[in-house]
Amino acid sequence: MKALSKIFKIVTLSALCAAACMAIAGCGSDVNTAETDNNFLTALCQSGELSKDDIKNIAALRAGYVALADSLTQSEEDYRRVDFTPSQPEPLDDGIKRRIEEDFVSENAWASSCEVKDFYGQYGDYYVVEIFARPVEDVEYTTEVWPLIVEGIFMGYVGNTSYPYPWQSD
Repeated sequence: MKALSKIFKIVTLSALCAAACMAIAGCGSDVNTAETDNNFLTALCQSGELSKDDIKNIAALRAGYVALADSLTQSEEDYRRVDFTPSQPEPLDDGIKRRIEEDFVSENAWASSCEVKDFYGQYGDYYVVEIFARPVEDVEYTTEVWPLIVEGIFMGYVGNTSYPYPWQSD
């Protein structure tokens, strides 16, 4: 009986430690929209460069609220809204804004120009902005929009030419 009690304690402590580690890491939900050219935030969260609270802050600034999705097939009206007060970032410096726009166009041959529409804050080495890109004339693209879900958090809608973009300075 003592051995069984000891095993139960070890299993319970192991489970608690695993849960604590996942909570500290912050990210780890498997509810993410597919990796696409404009879903950079999922990769940054999974690598530990953005925390789940960072993602919530960006979502609150971008969508106006924070809502949790349990699956990719769940309809938006069934997302669970949670209370979250975002931190408002300082205005983005004009010089940094210009560098972001220049870097984006030089790294994306399909874009003839772009504009930073919104600034969601600086998180570590990353400035997260809403980028609006104008494609070059001969590039075909759709005007379709779809929900962006990062680590189970609804971020609003994105399209081929407008989406949250994390920029890292040199």
